[in-house]
Amino acid sequence: MDAATIARAVEPFFTTKPPGEGTGLGLSQVYGFARQSGGSVEIESVVGEGSTVSLLLPVVEVAPSGDPAVKVDHIRAQTPSRVLLVEDDPQVAELIEAMLSDLGHTRSSAPVASTRRSRAWSRTRTSNWCSAT
Repeated sequence: MDAATIARAVEPFFTTKPPGEGTGLGLSQVYGFARQSGGSVEIESVVGEGSTVSLLLPVVEVAPSGDPAVKVDHIRAQTPSRVLLVEDDPQVAELIEAMLSDLGHTRSSAPVASTRRSRAWSRTRTSNWCSAT
Protein backbone atom coordinates (compact mmCIF):
# COMPACT_ATOMS: atom_id res chain seq x y z
CA MET A 1 0.00 0.00 0.00
CA ASP A 2 1.20 3.49 -0.72
CA ALA A 3 0.95 6.28 1.89
CA ALA A 4 -2.39 7.58 0.56
CA THR A 5 -3.96 4.10 0.78
CA ILE A 6 -2.60 3.51 4.29
CA ALA A 7 -4.10 6.84 5.40
CA ARG A 8 -7.58 5.68 4.32
CA ALA A 9 -7.28 1.92 4.95
CA VAL A 10 -9.41 1.86 8.13
CA GLU A 11 -12.21 4.09 6.79
CA PRO A 12 -15.54 2.24 6.58
CA PHE A 13 -16.32 1.13 3.01
CA PHE A 14 -12.94 2.27 1.64
CA THR A 15 -11.65 -0.31 -0.82
CA THR A 16 -9.23 -0.42 -3.72
CA LYS A 17 -11.13 -3.35 -5.24
CA PRO A 18 -13.67 -3.02 -8.06
CA PRO A 19 -17.42 -3.06 -7.19
CA GLY A 20 -18.65 -6.48 -6.12
CA GLU A 21 -15.24 -7.73 -4.97
CA GLY A 22 -15.10 -6.26 -1.49
CA THR A 23 -17.04 -4.15 0.94
CA GLY A 24 -14.17 -2.24 2.52
CA LEU A 25 -15.25 -3.32 6.00
CA GLY A 26 -12.42 -5.66 7.04
CA LEU A 27 -9.80 -3.24 8.36
CA SER A 28 -12.52 -0.85 9.52
CA GLN A 29 -13.92 -3.58 11.78
CA VAL A 30 -10.45 -4.45 13.08
CA TYR A 31 -9.79 -0.77 13.82
CA GLY A 32 -13.18 -0.41 15.55
CA PHE A 33 -12.54 -3.44 17.73
CA ALA A 34 -9.09 -2.14 18.67
CA ARG A 35 -10.40 1.32 19.59
CA GLN A 36 -13.30 -0.10 21.65
CA SER A 37 -10.77 -2.19 23.52
CA GLY A 38 -8.51 0.78 24.26
CA GLY A 39 -5.96 -0.26 21.67
CA SER A 40 -4.92 0.74 18.18
CA VAL A 41 -3.87 -0.55 14.77
CA GLU A 42 -0.53 -0.02 13.05
CA ILE A 43 -0.05 -0.56 9.32
CA GLU A 44 3.39 -1.07 7.80
CA SER A 45 3.71 -1.51 4.05
CA VAL A 46 6.28 -1.67 1.30
CA VAL A 47 4.77 -1.10 -2.15
CA GLY A 48 5.11 -4.26 -4.22
CA GLU A 49 6.24 -6.39 -1.28
CA GLY A 50 3.31 -6.54 1.12
CA SER A 51 1.71 -5.08 4.20
CA THR A 52 1.56 -5.92 7.89
CA VAL A 53 -1.35 -4.85 10.06
CA SER A 54 -0.69 -5.06 13.81
CA LEU A 55 -3.54 -5.10 16.32
CA LEU A 56 -2.27 -3.55 19.56
CA LEU A 57 -4.38 -4.28 22.66
CA PRO A 58 -3.77 -3.11 26.24
CA VAL A 59 -2.78 -5.51 28.99
CA VAL A 60 -5.60 -5.97 31.51
CA GLU A 61 -5.01 -7.01 35.07
CA VAL A 62 -6.98 -10.01 36.30
CA ALA A 63 -9.51 -9.36 39.08
CA PRO A 64 -8.39 -10.68 42.51
CA SER A 65 -9.56 -14.26 43.13
CA GLY A 66 -11.72 -13.20 46.11
CA ASP A 67 -13.57 -10.57 44.00
CA PRO A 68 -15.06 -12.30 40.95
CA ALA A 69 -15.68 -9.91 38.09
CA VAL A 70 -19.27 -9.70 36.92
CA LYS A 71 -19.44 -10.07 33.16
CA VAL A 72 -22.29 -8.29 31.43
CA ASP A 73 -22.75 -8.39 27.68
CA HIS A 74 -24.24 -4.93 27.15
CA ILE A 75 -24.94 -5.60 23.47
CA ARG A 76 -26.96 -8.76 24.13
CA ALA A 77 -28.68 -7.11 27.11
CA GLN A 78 -30.36 -4.56 24.83
CA THR A 79 -34.08 -4.88 24.17
CA PRO A 80 -34.60 -6.35 20.69
CA SER A 81 -35.78 -3.68 18.27
CA ARG A 82 -37.43 -3.49 14.90
CA VAL A 83 -34.95 -2.00 12.40
CA LEU A 84 -35.55 -0.55 8.93
CA LEU A 85 -32.47 -1.46 6.87
CA VAL A 86 -31.73 0.82 3.92
CA GLU A 87 -28.73 -0.40 1.89
CA ASP A 88 -28.11 -0.46 -1.86
CA ASP A 89 -25.18 -2.93 -1.81
CA PRO A 90 -26.54 -6.50 -1.46
CA GLN A 91 -23.33 -7.80 0.14
CA VAL A 92 -23.34 -5.11 2.81
CA ALA A 93 -27.08 -5.59 3.40
CA GLU A 94 -26.57 -9.34 3.89
CA LEU A 95 -23.80 -8.70 6.43
CA ILE A 96 -25.87 -6.18 8.39
CA GLU A 97 -28.96 -8.45 8.28
CA ALA A 98 -26.92 -11.29 9.80
CA MET A 99 -25.57 -9.05 12.58
CA LEU A 100 -29.04 -7.70 13.41
CA SER A 101 -30.44 -11.22 13.49
CA ASP A 102 -27.62 -12.42 15.76
CA LEU A 103 -28.50 -9.60 18.16
CA GLY A 104 -32.18 -10.63 18.20
CA HIS A 105 -33.52 -7.68 16.22
CA THR A 106 -36.20 -7.99 13.57
CA ARG A 107 -35.69 -6.04 10.38
CA SER A 108 -37.52 -4.76 7.35
CA SER A 109 -35.68 -3.81 4.19
CA ALA A 110 -36.48 -0.95 1.82
CA PRO A 111 -35.67 -2.16 -1.72
CA VAL A 112 -36.22 1.06 -3.73
CA ALA A 113 -35.18 4.63 -2.91
CA SER A 114 -38.64 6.05 -3.64
CA THR A 115 -40.28 3.68 -1.15
CA ARG A 116 -37.71 4.20 1.60
CA ARG A 117 -39.20 7.40 2.97
CA SER A 118 -42.82 6.29 2.76
CA ARG A 119 -42.05 3.01 4.53
CA ALA A 120 -39.93 4.75 7.14
CA TRP A 121 -42.64 7.25 8.02
CA SER A 122 -45.24 4.49 8.37
CA ARG A 123 -43.25 2.71 11.11
CA THR A 124 -44.17 2.99 14.74
CA ARG A 125 -42.20 5.27 17.02
CA THR A 126 -40.59 2.26 18.72
CA SER A 127 -38.74 1.34 15.54
CA ASN A 128 -35.04 2.05 15.13
CA TRP A 129 -33.29 2.91 11.90
CA CYS A 130 -30.12 1.43 10.45
CA SER A 131 -28.73 3.00 7.31
CA ALA A 132 -25.34 1.97 6.00
CA THR A 133 -25.49 4.15 2.90
